[in-house]
Amino acid sequence: MILEISAQVISTCRRQQLIDSGQLPGLTCGDHAELVAARKRIAELEDELAIHRRTGGAARRCGARKRRYDAIAVMAAEKLPVQLATRVLGVSESGYYEWRSGSPGGAGGAARVADRAHPRCARPWPLAATASQYGESSGLRAPKGL
Repeated sequence: MILEISAQVISTCRRQQLIDSGQLPGLTCGDHAELVAARKRIAELEDELAIHRRTGGAARRCGARKRRYDAIAVMAAEKLPVQLATRVLGVSESGYYEWRSGSPGGAGGAARVADRAHPRCARPWPLAATASQYGESSGLRAPKGL
């Protein structure tokens, strides 16, 4: 079986091999990986700095949680990472997304996780199964407290 590799690909691979072995000047594969990682870290730090500037340096003193969520929503619209914004402002990412979706528990509503249905079945939390319903042969155990 003949491999259909172009002459350009072979030339590029040979050149990179010579660079990696020190026979030609240039950027080695290891140096390239470090450079990519450094650029990624610089971008993260620039985003974090933008978030600090956006909040006026008083990131955690931004006020009530709802005001922090409002600030994160504005930053997300400006394409700043939500994960980073929630970390800097001292709130949970899941709490922000729950607040954003407007679900009842997100903004201090009365609904609790225990009152909502499990995502894979129609039974509410906690599961209304007893130890006898799991059966010994299935290898499953009942949750603690049942």
